[in-house]
Amino acid sequence: LTTGDSPQKTALQVVLAMNSIEGSPFYDRIKLYGGSYAKGQSPPLSQATMVKSIVDRISENSRQAELDRYSPRRSLLQRTPGSSKPLIFRKYYATDQDSKISDIFYYFFTSVRQVFIDASGKSFWDFDPSSSKPENILQTTAGYFSLLQILADVLVEVEENERFDFMRYTEYLNRAISLKFDDQRRYPFTTKSRSILYLDMSLKIWPADFPDDERLIRLDELLRDTE
Repeated sequence: LTTGDSPQKTALQVVLAMNSIEGSPFYDRIKLYGGSYAKGQSPPLSQATMVKSIVDRISENSRQAELDRYSPRRSLLQRTPGSSKPLIFRKYYATDQDSKISDIFYYFFTSVRQVFIDASGKSFWDFDPSSSKPENILQTTAGYFSLLQILADVLVEVEENERFDFMRYTEYLNRAISLKFDDQRRYPFTTKSRSILYLDMSLKIWPADFPDDERLIRLDELLRDTE
């Protein structure tokens, strides 16, 4: 990573902050490059995965991310004509508001942690730090990406001032509390589960109005492929 100002550097700073701040939903949850971890006790998310997930929501694609690395921030206020990719962190980077990226991560994933709990009151998000073995889909990389996709959908709807409010995210996530995140038959720890979980959550939060909803069709295809 370059030491100069860039989306990559901003993403790394966000990841390091999320991992180091006690009380953060990502506290000690990210496997840092060069970190020392006991055998079988590696955190569930890697630094590289987290950094790329943020850069991918600032820049259009990997090629553009390399160009953005050497571009003035303000130039990123412009978008590629015809692009519809939800670059949810782009404007914050372009306007020197990096802290708002961290804030959104903190508020949204803290809401995830508080809303999705099992019958005993334990959060599905929290994992046993003495073991790197996930117990449910939310503790995996696939689960993280599903949630990030839901976050992007939510941000399309909410006003700017609502993006930094725990309760606003909670209103959305509460609609999906009936999902059984520890059902490994429906959500095995595979890449495909990323799409299944996302569609399940999306349909709970924004129910389908018609049987030909594309999400229902796609979910049915995915589930049939796993049978």
